[in-house]
Parts: sequence; structure tokens; C-alpha cells
Amino acid sequence: MPPNSTNALGVILELNYKSALPIWLSMRVVHNATGRGDRRIHINSCCLGRLKFFTWHNKHETNKRRYLDYWASYHEVLVGSKSLSRDLSQVHEVAVDELYITGKLAELSFIHPKVPLSLTLADIEDYTKRISSANWLDQINKHVARDQHSAFTPQDKVVVSDVSVLRCLDDLFERYTEPQLVDHLSWQFVQLYAWVVDDITEHPWSQELAPAYGNLKCCREMEAIYRPLLAVIYARHHFTPQQLQVMTTSFSQLVDEAANMFTASEWLDGQSKSVAVDKLRTMTVSLWPPEPFFDDRELASMYGQFSANAMAGGSWVQEWVKAQEVMRSQAGTPFHDITVNMRSMLFPILAGYDYLLNNVEIAVSALARPLYYPRGSLAAFYGGLGFVFALAMMKMQDATGLKVMADHSLVGAGRWSWLSNNATSVYKEKVNCLRGTLVSLTDIAALEVVYALFSRSLQATTSEVSLREAEKEKFFKTLCLHSCAISDRSLPTFHCKELLQHSHRFSEVFRCKSGSPMNPRHKCSYFART
Repeated sequence: MPPNSTNALGVILELNYKSALPIWLSMRVVHNATGRGDRRIHINSCCLGRLKFFTWHNKHETNKRRYLDYWASYHEVLVGSKSLSRDLSQVHEVAVDELYITGKLAELSFIHPKVPLSLTLADIEDYTKRISSANWLDQINKHVARDQHSAFTPQDKVVVSDVSVLRCLDDLFERYTEPQLVDHLSWQFVQLYAWVVDDITEHPWSQELAPAYGNLKCCREMEAIYRPLLAVIYARHHFTPQQLQVMTTSFSQLVDEAANMFTASEWLDGQSKSVAVDKLRTMTVSLWPPEPFFDDRELASMYGQFSANAMAGGSWVQEWVKAQEVMRSQAGTPFHDITVNMRSMLFPILAGYDYLLNNVEIAVSALARPLYYPRGSLAAFYGGLGFVFALAMMKMQDATGLKVMADHSLVGAGRWSWLSNNATSVYKEKVNCLRGTLVSLTDIAALEVVYALFSRSLQATTSEVSLREAEKEKFFKTLCLHSCAISDRSLPTFHCKELLQHSHRFSEVFRCKSGSPMNPRHKCSYFART
């Protein structure tokens, strides 16, 4: 058991921020362009993959009644003794606590719609009664502030992706003592990183899978550190500057198309249209690392401390430890923040939308088939990467997006959204239209936006009718190609068949008979009044 003096919140913040090893939550410091010192702390749920990793190991061992052996194997490697410091009942309690804690934290990733929260550090204890504002401030200044000149004050803003994140923390701090929480965090850390000194963590896997798992671990750790560099290398190798510019322009055109469609919509009043258009005009897109990463001198400067000379002279493990130390020393710098906050290239969430920052982020790994074809046609782009971008973009108006204004502030207390009362009534009718289906209103909106721009672009570039019709068919086929094998609805995808049942354009292109399964008489829409 760790010393009683260890602060559990401090451990959470240290792992998450300086060490860039988030387990419970994700925290970043966002600096606004409005002036020096104008900053906010963003707290989000995170780490679903790691939480599932803990849950899988837990259930795998407890189901075989060998969790004690599992725990003891780590104890022997790290302590160097087969004499255990805990008995069977104590280790069983570790397993039970682990399953409860990881389960509670994992649930946060599936809450929708989310209820964002904006408050000051002075008021955060209203939501975490077991963690005082003074403790939050003290630990944030110890583990997040770069130095005493950048210390946080009680008036600094905190924005939380969902109120349930703070409630979950409060629940865990009420249920367990600080030493118990630190003990749990230590056990999680050990399970994640004991492989650095011993291959003991490969034993639950079969002999066939263990080598692949080992390679994945090495890949995961290196990618986390060199993520921006890998993205730049990948981009330079696969795309010309002209292709990148065309892609960026295409995303801007999709944003403009959505803004124009909001403006032309008949069911939205002027005030609601204004907020929607403002959100789109201020939306940012993170497709690549920032521009400095494409300057060789800047890149060399940023990664200078990772040079061959600095990292040489030891094993892979020693190099990994050195890399972690360098990352810790860079905490709070633009280099550190870009690296930590950039979307991973290894996981299937290829595009996402940050509600609090009004930012669409696309992983560089999305720029591959079947989403992106560098020399593909209009249909290939808009049916693939263009639609995935539109799906993320249109979250700006879903049940969570409606609570965040264009300036990143939240709607006032007592209001459901930034829509007017009349527009809210119509919006809810549109949501009810899709009740009982696997389709969301965001799916409908994204399809309407991307098809409108695709159709107009096609009209402007292709005069031959037969070619236009073939391209339209290819658009819908591409659209379904990258979703047909996905069954897990927790992934940011869509149900192709049900979505296209609501598309008049699809039924026209494929000449589906009215009333047939793919052309039902009842359809739902977003931008149209009905």
C-alpha cells in the first residue's frame, strides 16, 4: 500500500498531464488568442481502450479463478520475492475494486447527450464535495502549472465535457480512501508498464498472439511520443503539397455548404441561424500537426532532445525511459501539448469533434483506403473522407453541440439549447422522426450537406449525363463501403442501409420503387421543414 501522505488527485493529474499517461481522465490547458493569461482547463472522459484492457484482464483471470496468481506474478517481478504481502481475500478485494472503478470510468464514454459544465476552480468543489477547491488548486499548480509564474488562481476557468465526469470522481473519492485510490492507480500503472522490465504481461495471451501483442505495446508507446513526426513523415511520403491543399479546401467548402444550408433552412429563425453559422465560421479543423512541424529546422529543434546521441548507449527500455523523461520536462510547452492532444494514429476513431473547442480532428491514419484515394474521383472523396468529415462537423448541432455557443461558452442556465423555442420544437420533432432507428439526426444532416456539395461539384466538372449518373452511384457505394463491416455502434460510424432509406437522392439514383424497403414513403430530413 502506498504511503498515506500520497495525494490521489495529484497522482491522477501527474499521470495525465506531465507523464502523458492518462488513465482516469484527460486534461489539457487551452490558451485563447484573446490575450495573455486567458486560459481554460479542459477535463474530459477518456481512455476507454485502457479501461477495457483492465476489465478484460480482470475478467480473464477471475473467471479462471487465478487472479491471485496473476497479481502474484507482477509482485514477484517487481519486488523480487515470492513471499506475498497480501493474502487471498485482500487480492480478491483488489480485483473487485478494479472492476468497479474501471466500469464506472468506462461508462463515461457512452453517455449521450453530454451536459458540458463551465465553472471556476473556486466553485469546482460544488460538484466534487470530497475533493475541495483548495486541493484542486494545489494539485493543479503542482502537476500542471509549468512554473510559479504560470500558477493557476481560484478564478481560472474549468470546462468539463460532461458533469458526470466530476460526479464520477466524487463517487470514487467517497467510496474509497486516498490510500486505496492511490493503490488502485499504482496497480493500473503496473499492469500497463511492467512489460518494460519483464514480459510477464504476455502470459494471458496465447503463444500465437503474444508476439503480436508485444509489438503492439512497443508501437503504442513510440507512437505516443513521436506522433506529430510520424504524421508529417506519412503526409510527406503519400501526398504532395497540392493534394493537401485541395483536401483542406474541400473541408472548407463543406463548412461553407453547411453554413449556406442553415441560412436557407425554413424551420430555423434568424437568431438560431446566426448561432449555427457563427459556430461553423469559427470551427477549426485539425488534420495535420501545426505548420511549424513542416519546417525542417523547427522539427529538428522540437525533437533535438530525442537525437540519436541523446538516446543511444542503452537498451530499448532505457531509450523508452529517457523519452518519457524528456516528455515530462516538456510539459506545458506547445510541443508537449500538440503531441499529447493530437489524435492517435493507431485506433479506429479516425475523426472526432471536440464540443468545447468547436474543432474537427482527423487522424492521419484516416487518409487511406477505403476513406481516401489520393487520385480518386469526386464520388470517392465525398462518399469517403468527405462524409466522415461531415459526420464530425455536424455534431456542432447535436444534443450536446446545441449547448455550446460559437465563442465556446455554454448556454445559459435553464435553457435547453441555443435554438429558439420554436426551432427547438421542430428539432425535437425531427429527432422523434428517427425514434426506433439506428440513424441519428446528425447522420441525416451530414448526408444532406455532403451530397449537396458533391452534386454541385459534379455538375460543374462533368457535362456528360451518363458519367454523372455513374459518379452518383459510386458516391453511395463508397459511402457504404467504409461502414458495412462495422457492427459496434460505439464507433463514430453510421448504419448505411437505414441512413439511405431516408435519402430521396439515393432512391432516385438507383430508381427504387416507391414503398420498397429502400424507398419507404416515410422519410426524415434535417434541413427541410418536414
